[in-house]
Amino acid sequence: MLTTRHLFFFSKAVGLCVPLSVPAAKNETWSMDFMYDQLADGCSIHLFNVLDDFNREGLGIEVDFSLPAERGIRRLNQIIK
Repeated sequence: MLTTRHLFFFSKAVGLCVPLSVPAAKNETWSMDFMYDQLADGCSIHLFNVLDDFNREGLGIEVDFSLPAERGIRRLNQIIK
């Protein structure tokens, strides 16, 4: 017997749409992003990016095969100073 999977679709939440706030000055808000990719030899690399939301400037990037939380915290402290 052939079994099929049922797909469930969720309706969009109903409510007020509030636009994102736009920063008025440099260093007012930052965005952090964790990314990863895989090299041709199968090794994974991890990236930690910090961006300024006002001018979309890259404030810092940390790249390595392993990124523990301590490295992210240390990088944020370096950017703050």
